[in-house]
Amino acid sequence: MDFRLLALSLLLWSFSCVLWAAERLDTLANTLYQYPTLALTQINELERQTSELSQAQVLRLQLFKCEALLQLGDNGAAINLAELGEARAKQLRLEQADSYFQICRADAYANFDDLKQSLLLLDGAIEQAKRHNQPQALVNALRLKGQLENDLGNYGTAIEDLRLALDIYPDISSQNPSWLWPPLAYVYGDMASLMYSTGDLRQAAYYLKLALDTDEAKGKVRHVLLLMAARVALAQENMAQADSLLKQSKILLPEIGSPLELANSYSQIAVIELARGRIEIADELVGIALQTYEKQGKVNNYMRATRLLARVRLAQRNDDEGIRLLMQAAQQAEQLQLADEVAYTQQLISDYYAERAEFKPAYEAMKLAAQAAAEAQKQLNNTRFMQYKARLSQQEQLQVETQQNIRLASADQRSKLSQAYGAISVLALAIIGALIWLVSRRNRWQQPSTEALEKLPAAQQLDAMLSSAKKGNYPLSLLLLSTSHIRQVDLSALQRALEQKLREQDRLLRYSMDEMVILLPYTSAQGALQVSEQLKPIVQSWQVDHCIPIGVATLQQPDTLDSLVKRAGVNQLSQQKAAEQHQSPAR
Repeated sequence: MDFRLLALSLLLWSFSCVLWAAERLDTLANTLYQYPTLALTQINELERQTSELSQAQVLRLQLFKCEALLQLGDNGAAINLAELGEARAKQLRLEQADSYFQICRADAYANFDDLKQSLLLLDGAIEQAKRHNQPQALVNALRLKGQLENDLGNYGTAIEDLRLALDIYPDISSQNPSWLWPPLAYVYGDMASLMYSTGDLRQAAYYLKLALDTDEAKGKVRHVLLLMAARVALAQENMAQADSLLKQSKILLPEIGSPLELANSYSQIAVIELARGRIEIADELVGIALQTYEKQGKVNNYMRATRLLARVRLAQRNDDEGIRLLMQAAQQAEQLQLADEVAYTQQLISDYYAERAEFKPAYEAMKLAAQAAAEAQKQLNNTRFMQYKARLSQQEQLQVETQQNIRLASADQRSKLSQAYGAISVLALAIIGALIWLVSRRNRWQQPSTEALEKLPAAQQLDAMLSSAKKGNYPLSLLLLSTSHIRQVDLSALQRALEQKLREQDRLLRYSMDEMVILLPYTSAQGALQVSEQLKPIVQSWQVDHCIPIGVATLQQPDTLDSLVKRAGVNQLSQQKAAEQHQSPAR
């Protein structure tokens, strides 16, 4: 009896240790982004207590350390640790963890400006995340890919990636077991950065407000978002708000734990201070950042900070020193084989000489900028080629694996049944397995082909998309636009303007003489409202006398096309009535 009690006590103690470790790791997942220096300290402490962790938890802790190293700027160490993590995941047969370590490597390569390697890794991580049903990895991969596409100027692809990440984000909480996911605040922040790049400052400010209102907006996360918001306010020429946001971000500087993180913050603050005309403050901050980058061997950061210091010197009317630093930065970028950075720096040099009517050196610098831009485009084309080649290789590998599985299954059946009966059984098992796979994964990534849809009349296109959403069990929303107050001659231009804001799989069609509808596959009610907010300024700019709101409705299983449109119309009328009541004087 005493022995059984002792065994039971040990079992309960072990179970409580596992639960304690899981809860601590979940808490640590948020700390990674908010306070990465503190998180790394806690990770090192937990590494000394691995006897209390399961093998999967030890692997998860290794993933946390990889992310902490990324946050602290130690990209080389992050790559080495991620490679070890992938090997360990294969040993433990935890294939679902592969995508997380691939994302860590991709992020590190992106920080080294190796976009080719980064994009290839992200493509692989996205496929792995889909295959193993890992929404946490999928959100992180889509978010990082959206950042890179934004940097490359591929805004349509970037908005598609980030909107899909936002749509999938609610599924993160239901994933079991958990691994690692980015804060929602950062996904909103990336969307704001994309809107800023496209010149849509109103939407950029909207997404930054959403980001700052989240629970995760603490420490480094909040500091980064405040700096972004200050730059948006500056672009909107709202100087008072920009100064207020900048002041709030500076208050959080003591919470930035490492010298490299501080150097990055000082560089960003210096850009804003320079734009505000506070040149001496910018000079001091850039000087501190340069010392840190040089000490830690961060050559890419040092090159960009040198270029920023050149702008400061030019603002101080120290033209000789300013142009010398610009040429130094261009030379450094060329040595680092960063063609896009060479092009940008040479363009600054050309602009400097052109403003002073020194057209010969301006022309020479412009020529070098054009050559570098052509090389950057060549590198980008090569990267895209390698992406497509890798995707083709993945498809071929999947086909080989499928054929091997069919042959193995056929051999097993042949030993029990006749060849004909075995072939039928294998085919039946393959069909059943495919159906189970589709249902278990909820098939979020399939929809009717665009070419097939475009051959159908408008009503049939809409019905086909509704039917596909019901069968695939994925969310679909509808936006209803009234065109009664828009001139007929303007409708085609309005449609083109709206389509530029939509994803490739979204469909915009005329539903009647006075109505347009937009179907948004894979979009929840919350996502549809966000899309509606993005489209509202476009629609209102074309409405002559009245501003009629956009109706929103999300598909339910009993819905037909007519009922979905009617519910969107009811929503439209409700919004209009609420707006009229808000505008009417109090009685």
